[in-house]
Parts: sequence; C-alpha cells; structure tokens
Amino acid sequence: MVRGTQRCVCSGTRTTTPPGRSLSRRAIQLGLRGQVLEAYGQRELLEVIDLSAFVAEQRDRLRAEGTAALEIPRELVYVPADPAVAARVGLEAGCVIRHP
Repeated sequence: MVRGTQRCVCSGTRTTTPPGRSLSRRAIQLGLRGQVLEAYGQRELLEVIDLSAFVAEQRDRLRAEGTAALEIPRELVYVPADPAVAARVGLEAGCVIRHP
C-alpha cells in the first residue's frame, strides 16, 4: 500500500521477527519530499547515529543465543483516535491491541 502527496509518501510494509518470520501487523514508513524533507534535514533532525556495529553485535547474538539475547525496543501499536484515519492507513475496524 502506498499513499502520498507531493510532500510525503506513506507506505505499509510487513513487519518481521528477528529471524525473519512475517507478522500480521504492518509498519508505516514515511518518505519525505520537498519542503518537508528540507525542514527535516536542516532544522528538525537532531542527530544521526551509526548503528552498524550494534546491528552486527545483535546479529551475532541472534545466531549464538537466539532471540532472548537481543536488545530490542518495546514496540507499541499506535491506534489513531479518529476511525477515518485508521481506515485510511488500513487498520481493521474494531481491532483489539494487546500490549505485553
């Protein structure tokens, strides 16, 4: 699913587990263009952090010890309060979100 304007493109991609199995939920990715991209690059962005070494370490942990050894953020599903917005981004009506 790709939706957009001249300023921003929104696409949904399948979310996967660390070993690569697909999950039923989707992640929203934003592609910025024009003035929005310029603002992000020149005024809004505070810092860029190279995570290459961290990712390599996590990959080694996954191979050696499995998913329990990974340092991963706790993810929460964002559910828009406005049902029209939820429908626009492809969330199912009446879906139940459970947090760990």
